[in-house]
Amino acid sequence: RLCRASRVAAAIEGPLPVFRGATLDHALHGGEDYELLFTLPPGCAPPTRLTGTPLTRIGTIRAGRAGRVLLAGRPLAPLGYDHLRDRAGKPGIAP
Repeated sequence: RLCRASRVAAAIEGPLPVFRGATLDHALHGGEDYELLFTLPPGCAPPTRLTGTPLTRIGTIRAGRAGRVLLAGRPLAPLGYDHLRDRAGKPGIAP
């Protein structure tokens, strides 16, 4: 959703942080309630920790088809839960 809204593509280059007991599928599609995803401008060095929480670089934002995400060079389906869709599956309005 971040890429689609920003009209860019992304490449996940891993390794991905996976909580103990979770699977890679949980990490990829389980929802943003477990991890926070953010981007930084090119050339900006991220800190290794933010308020005591370790940060992990997982990939890069790239020019390309809006919303396309590659994982290890292969397209990744957008399967995560969408908090902004109503129960009928229609896009919601962000508050």
